Amino acid sequence: MSRSDLTSSYLYSLQQEKQRLEREIQHATDNSHTPTDDFEVGAHSQQALEQDYHLNITHQDVLLSPSRTVYLGPGSMARLLERVLKRMVHWCLENNVPMPDRLLPDQSSWSIQAEHSTTVKSFVITHDPRKLELQSLVPASTQRALIDHYFKTVSSEYTFLPSELEPPLLVHENPLRWYSANKDEPGGFAMSIVFAISSTLVTRDVDSNLSIISTRCLEEVRMVAQRTQSLGDPIESTRWTCTALGALALCELINPLFGQLWDLLGKALSTLDDLRQEYELIHREMDDDFRRLERSLLKMESATALHFRRPSPFCAMRLRTISEEASSSGHLPDELTVASHLLDLAEKFTISPRPPESTFERLIPVSMQLTSINSPISIHSATLYTALHPLMTNSDAASKGILNDSSMRLFHVIAHSASAVIDHFARLDGGRKIISLWMAADRVLEAGLVWASYLMYHRITTPGYRPSDSIGTRVAMSPVLKVSALLASFSARWNSATAHVQAWETVVELLWSLV
Repeated sequence: MSRSDLTSSYLYSLQQEKQRLEREIQHATDNSHTPTDDFEVGAHSQQALEQDYHLNITHQDVLLSPSRTVYLGPGSMARLLERVLKRMVHWCLENNVPMPDRLLPDQSSWSIQAEHSTTVKSFVITHDPRKLELQSLVPASTQRALIDHYFKTVSSEYTFLPSELEPPLLVHENPLRWYSANKDEPGGFAMSIVFAISSTLVTRDVDSNLSIISTRCLEEVRMVAQRTQSLGDPIESTRWTCTALGALALCELINPLFGQLWDLLGKALSTLDDLRQEYELIHREMDDDFRRLERSLLKMESATALHFRRPSPFCAMRLRTISEEASSSGHLPDELTVASHLLDLAEKFTISPRPPESTFERLIPVSMQLTSINSPISIHSATLYTALHPLMTNSDAASKGILNDSSMRLFHVIAHSASAVIDHFARLDGGRKIISLWMAADRVLEAGLVWASYLMYHRITTPGYRPSDSIGTRVAMSPVLKVSALLASFSARWNSATAHVQAWETVVELLWSLV
């Protein structure tokens, strides 16, 4: 069996087994320690993790009506939401605050919701578009607009293409007509990749009628790997095969139709490793095109690994190596550095049942650490500090309102970092520059829950005190309203985000009682 045949799903099963054994060893080593009340101790079994992927919004022991079950992505998000809701409901019950109607639905509301459940849009096709040339399906002006959209939205985030091939893509009057005559050339490969990615984005965000074009373009990219043999050069052939796999993975990141993201990324990284070996075989240094492609794939792999809470040892290793190389050369790519540290933080939270706060904050690079929130918070610092939220959202001390000064300072920084993350996504969404709505929905909901936890802490620590009394109603509620607007925007383009919207609306109704 070749290395490329070992799909990432198989590797993941091996990694799961390895982690299970490591947890058993860790548990056996730590069994003499006494758990503290400050942090929830112990790792969940895999079965518990899978159960936590779904969240019961209502509590069956309290309510007579059946509870809704919604999918909110990885289990950590469902657990965070469940903790926040339980704390809010507990506070409402203790203080005789009426429960929101959303948490007390009657039987008829369920039947109404079931009858009006959202269905996936279908497209009526009266002809077979595969019999037509692509250029006959899309006006030349629309073709050029799709290329422009790619360079405005995608190329700054993911640099798949060799830099010298990007400018020529903009000069063609009818790009797809030129492509049909140059399919087997590097420029043709680049053109098919640009149209596949851009048409997938535009289909999702602007015009669903372009789904036919998106499907055709994706088919063209799948054919790239078969046509690269015509190049003759094994390095170029492997490079374009890897690029095509990365482009298909990005399209799955944009619109998860086939559930192949993890598998495509595994194949792309395996092909990238083959490409690295071909470079080394002829003693050729890794050029800029290789590094651009590698960084794009690692960026996608790390984001996917963090989203699904799946370990990626290869990705973590390569990110550390790249960061070390970049640091020695005086240029450190912030996005990859952040990704590397996020993976370290995720691993630390997995293996450390009682993490000291100082240990975690030291994992953040000095250049990105925050001593004050009075100055603007960069998205890189905000992302790392928001990832520290389990120190507070999992903490019994925080839920009881008994944080010490040091912990309160960190909670303050984490909460305002979460607000900065929300602001960042609001700016991106305003310019239609969000690549993956389903990953963004989780991050926005997570940041909103962190901010809600922060407001709730202020409320429970001082009877009669409202957070808006000190920080102002506008400051307190601005992140809340932005999360609502963002999730509504996402659900308009990605139907599954309605689960996030419904969950967040429940949080908001409870928040009104607090602030």
